[in-house]
This record gives sequence, structure tokens and C-alpha cells, in this order.
Amino acid sequence: MGRASGLIALILLGIVGGASAQEAAAPAANDEKSLKKSCDKGATADCYTLAGMYRTGQGAAKDIGKASGLYKKACELRHADSCLALAEILATPGEGRDLAKLAVLLQRVCEMSNGEGCARAGEFYSSGKDVPKDLGKAAGFYKQACDAGVGRSCASLAGMHREGLVVAKDAAQAAQLYDKACTSGHGDACAQLGTQYVTGEGVKKDPSRAVALFQQSCTGGAMSGCYQLGLARERGLGGPKDLKQATALYEQACTGGEPWGCHNLGLFARDGSVAVKRDFAQANSLFQKACDGGASSGCIELGAQVAAGRGASADIAKSAALYRQGCSLGDLRGCYYLGQLYSGGHGVTKDMVKAATFYKESCAAGDMRSCSKLGPMYEAAEGVGRDINAALDLYKKTCAAGSGPDCYNLAKHLMRGTYIPKDTVKGAQLFQTACTGQVAEACFDLAVFSMSGPAASQDPVKAARLFQQACDGGDARGCARVKKTR
Repeated sequence: MGRASGLIALILLGIVGGASAQEAAAPAANDEKSLKKSCDKGATADCYTLAGMYRTGQGAAKDIGKASGLYKKACELRHADSCLALAEILATPGEGRDLAKLAVLLQRVCEMSNGEGCARAGEFYSSGKDVPKDLGKAAGFYKQACDAGVGRSCASLAGMHREGLVVAKDAAQAAQLYDKACTSGHGDACAQLGTQYVTGEGVKKDPSRAVALFQQSCTGGAMSGCYQLGLARERGLGGPKDLKQATALYEQACTGGEPWGCHNLGLFARDGSVAVKRDFAQANSLFQKACDGGASSGCIELGAQVAAGRGASADIAKSAALYRQGCSLGDLRGCYYLGQLYSGGHGVTKDMVKAATFYKESCAAGDMRSCSKLGPMYEAAEGVGRDINAALDLYKKTCAAGSGPDCYNLAKHLMRGTYIPKDTVKGAQLFQTACTGQVAEACFDLAVFSMSGPAASQDPVKAARLFQQACDGGDARGCARVKKTR
């Protein structure tokens, strides 16, 4: 989603709605006494100016209470800037923080047809910080703000449509909203729209258009655009590959605070490239920066480096912590690697229960490798209670995703018919799928079926070929059968 400024650091944008007649009058002299006199007569702009003096302590003794009172007075007279300034105070610890009043105030200023007020209300409800997250309310406020021309709210709403959060998942609508935000000068939105043109998500695939958007984003100061432009140069998207330029763009992005730029620069340092010498210590430093910035894969890559002792002392405990952090941030390799550590006892005490826990977490989030590990554990009661139905469900899921070993596991059950209806035709098909996927045992079992199955399925020539294939794949039984026929 587009990056929106937080409520704690709200800025004054000078957007005024419903100006009063008094506001249009000539401003009072810029001193406390004159401004107070003018404010008492209803000049909201002077109330606002005087409140600012009390809040900052410039031109008058600092007094947050007086500032809040004056902002409130002007806000009640529909001076939008005063409402927004009061919102800042209500959101700031130590100044008069009151989140309940803040929610009411933001809704009120939004009802003044003030786009900035609507934008801040959307950010308040979408943040989930200090108050329960309410994406439904957030989406409504973002739409009002976007319609009023607040680009960052268009970008936030676009992200919600792209991911299907509360609103309908609609990549085309997301692209339109990103385009509107990009046109208004929101650089991150330009970069997000560019990624849609790369993949053809909701728009016609257009690498050249994508690169132009990345360039526009980067030139405008959005580091996400510099990172995406670096990716394009690295991959030769929309033009020839240029690793030197990619490196420069990743450096720019990393220095500018884009953690994924640090991650990709770290990969160059780890592996070496035409523009960067291999340097494990430098790679680790970059991965750490990426991880600290929230780039999940930075945590994973650093964990792998530390586990192997590359550029740092080997430290399995630290590696495990980094894998945990990376998985929590969204890189499911972290939980899979933790499952591997505990199931194999690699540098830690073997613990199948912990391994199963990590595999479950990653599998539930869609990592098929973890699901593939978990299926046999349910069947063998390793780290989990025995649950054949759960195992079969996982075998079906991972086989459909291309796991040869799990197609073989499912095929064996179909051939036996103990826990699911027997289906030798389907079982033989899955043996073939697994055999084609380099599962030597499947080749052997299919060969046996081709020798001794139903008459219609018997094929000695095919069986001989499959025995040889099983032998070539390392199955000793296959080699014995091949030797026997010679």
C-alpha cells in the first residue's frame, strides 16, 4: 500500500474550509494582545495564529492549554487549519493526547469537505496503533480524501483494492487510483503502478511504461522507485541489462532509507558482480540494515550467512532468531528453515514438536515446501498427533503444486485403499507423475504395477524401462530387477 504519514507527525498543509467573513478581514498586528482582541471578535485566522504562538512559545509564553482552547474555538467556526492543528495536539503524547476526541474531530473536519482531514481520519483508523484498526472506516475516509485530491489517500485506497482488504479486490481499479496519486506527485504510487505494468496486473503489460514510471518515481525522490528502477536495470527490463547502473540505484535507494535496496546491494556483495567485489562482511552489514528496515529477506540472508559463518562467527542461535524475524515479516523461508533446523537437530537440540510448529505456520501462509514436510509428519505422528486425513489433504495440496514425493505418497494410499477409496488407475497416474519428477521409488512401484496389475495395464516392456529408470535414480530394488533380467 502507499506510504501515508503517521498521525503523530501530522503536518500543517494550510487547507482551509468554510472560511468565515471575519477571516477575510485585514489581519491584526502580529502581537499577542492585538491577536487576542481580534480573535475575541471572531477572526478565526488570528485565533489560529495566536494559538500557534502559545503552542510553540514564539511570541508568547508557551501554553498548550491556551493553544488548544483557541484552536477549538476557531475549529468550531469551521476553520479547518485550526481543526487539524488541534488534531495534532490530541494525537501527541505530552500535549493533551485524547484519541476519543481525536476520532470525533477528524470526522468533523472531513465533513467540512476538507481532504486533508479525511486523509488523516483514514490514517487514524488504518494504523491500528493505540486504537482498534478499522479498515472499513479507513477505506471510506480514503475515498473522500482521494476524491478531494489527496494523492497519498488515493495510493492507500489503491493498495487496499490491490490486496482485496475490505474493499473488492480489483487490480484495474488499483491501477487507476495509483495513476491518480502518481499524477498528483506521490512518488511511491508511481513505483507501485510501475510494478503493475511489469506483471500486467490490471493493466496491459508494458515494460517501457513501467521503467518510465520507476524513473519518474526515483527522480521525484521516492526511494522505492529507485529500487524498482535498479531491479529493471539488473534484469534488463525495458532495456539492456546494466549491473553498474543497478548497483548505483540500489546504493541510492539504500542510502535513502529503502531497505530492499540494501538487500539487493547485499546480494551483489555476497555473490560478487561486475560492479561489486565479493565481501561477506559488507554483505552482512547491508543485510542487517535491510532486516532492521523491515525487508524480510534481509533477515533470512543474514541468518544464512551467520549459520554458515560467512563474514561473521557461526552462531546458530542468532541465525534462528533472524529466521524467526524474517518469517514474521513475511518471508516464509524463515519458518521453513527453522523447521529444518529442529527436525534435523542442526546446531540445536532435535525437537520435532518445534519443527512441526514452524512448518504449520509457514504452510498455513502458503509455503508448499513446509506443507510437504508436514504431511508425512501427520502420517507418522512425528511432532504432531497422527492424523491420516490431515496428511492426505496435504498430499493432495502439495502434489497439485508439483511435489513429486507427495504425489507418490498419495498414489500409495490410492493403491492400498485403506483410508481413501481404492483407485489403481489414478494411483498409477500419480506414480507416473512422481516418477517423471525424479522419485525413483515411484518408478519402481509403477514398474511392478505394469508387471502384475490388471491384465489391461500389464506392459513388460514399459516395466523394464521403469526398473532401469528406478535404478538410475538410486533405487536398489530397481537395480536388482534390472540385474535379474540380464
